[in-house]
Amino acid sequence: MAKDRLSRSQRYVKKAVENPVEAASDREKRREKREAALIRKKEKEVQKKPASKRRKLKASRKRLVYLVIILSLIALVAIKVENIHSLIKERQELTAYKYVLMKEKAALNEEMNNVKSKEYVEQQARAQLRLVRPGEILYIFPEKEKDLEEDN
Repeated sequence: MAKDRLSRSQRYVKKAVENPVEAASDREKRREKREAALIRKKEKEVQKKPASKRRKLKASRKRLVYLVIILSLIALVAIKVENIHSLIKERQELTAYKYVLMKEKAALNEEMNNVKSKEYVEQQARAQLRLVRPGEILYIFPEKEKDLEEDN
């Protein structure tokens, strides 16, 4: 069976009920103790010796180390931000290039569909190979530039 433990406040109430004068004196003792501790703390602050050169040097080294660490962290973050920015810019450029290629692909697909048609084949045969249908007469006119060169 576990012992019944009373908290500090429960003990104080029990003691105050049993002997109110003793409880009040305990309270006064605690208050005096706290005030004495505060006075000692203030005295220590007043009596502190000025920092020695060694202590100042140590503190300045600490500050320098912290400064170097903070600056290196800032540099790392700046590098990462710049890297992210360049990747975003590259993605935008690639997306724009993708749309250009998609337009070119659509144009090539349209041209491919035209190439498969009979009209396009006939037009190319007439223009490049100078073929004619039976019963047609082919007339070839000299080009203006060639005609001007022959005259000179």
